Amino acid sequence: MFCASRNLATSTVVQDWVNDARSHGTTDNYKGKRAFERTTWSASLAVRILNGPDKGSVIMVKARDISSGGVGFISRQKIDHHTRLEICAGNNARSVIGRVVHTTNTLGGQIVGVEFETSAPITPRRLAG
Repeated sequence: MFCASRNLATSTVVQDWVNDARSHGTTDNYKGKRAFERTTWSASLAVRILNGPDKGSVIMVKARDISSGGVGFISRQKIDHHTRLEICAGNNARSVIGRVVHTTNTLGGQIVGVEFETSAPITPRRLAG
């Protein structure tokens, strides 16, 4: 079993992950540039691919950053744009669903940006400035 429960990003799962990141990471200072504050996060993530040719595959990746709207991670495996993913952090049995919104090739892999799926739009909190 991959994760015990799937949740949309409106659940407390994402907030718990963001709080974990804030307790150990650094929050960005891009005032006005981003809809959500991004915080560095070095968690291990298990990612299940939900569509496309690699559907059902589970890969382990390393998170780079997280916000209330999404997560960024580094993957050795190529993941295509618009791929839906189920993401589980560490030994946490809770997961969320997201969609790949950008990829950047880098030495040794890909930087992947994922937007969390929600049942209702998350209201962005603009940074002061």
